[in-house]
Amino acid sequence: MPIPPYPKTGFKGWTTKINAAFDEGYRGGGTELERRARGVDLLARTINKQTGIRFNGAAIIDFTGFEAVVRELGGVDMCVDQRAQSIHLAYDRNGRIVRVWFDEKNHKVRGIPPGGRPVVHEKGCRHMSAELALDFSRIRYGLKNTDYDRQRHQQQLIKAIAKKATSSGVLTDLGKLNRVIKAAGKAFVLDTQGVPVEDFLFTMRGLAASDLVMVKTNNGTFNSVTVDGQSYETLSPESMTMLGAVRDGRLADYLLAHPTFVQSTGA
Repeated sequence: MPIPPYPKTGFKGWTTKINAAFDEGYRGGGTELERRARGVDLLARTINKQTGIRFNGAAIIDFTGFEAVVRELGGVDMCVDQRAQSIHLAYDRNGRIVRVWFDEKNHKVRGIPPGGRPVVHEKGCRHMSAELALDFSRIRYGLKNTDYDRQRHQQQLIKAIAKKATSSGVLTDLGKLNRVIKAAGKAFVLDTQGVPVEDFLFTMRGLAASDLVMVKTNNGTFNSVTVDGQSYETLSPESMTMLGAVRDGRLADYLLAHPTFVQSTGA
């Protein structure tokens, strides 16, 4: 995707994967908040240039923040649709969860203690701790549709968080809401264009998790091209039409006419 020039960081612009847009905006000096703001700014400009979609606000939350939020909620209910082996967590010989790391070069999990074993998420529905829920949503290796399955599981986690938040009264209790926001800490950055975050989230108190509709680009199928030996995923004409519907406020009509673009999250 063409990423436009960005004078704030001296970026000249080039065509590459869209996730590079945030990185190119993030580069340079300033506080962490200022760097993240530039990253989101360039990402929004990139999407706008391709689709015409304009953003009224943005949120950034990293893995630490996600885990903290789910922990504050007391875990979430998740359904595992296919067996998934972790590359981030393992059990030691006493069954305690420990962090491990993935050696990309040798495609191997490192750091599993003697007598330990990798964490494996077996098929079925269960209550997951924050640590396990986030881990499941991050896995792509070994899944049938790799990144597409990971994206679906991440959407499932978002719906599970929304369901837990609404069922436990978080959005109607400012005290609980403040504890969740505080738990996320600096790992959570929300730009609401000047609206206090408590007010912004409190207005969502009547929103049920079942009201959230997740969509998928490229109808959930691969549409890749290879350039200089590297594989890139490109948006299909149908996906561009869907994004045009987002821009024009016609997404609901588009999805009614193209129900296969609605994501089934299993939650």
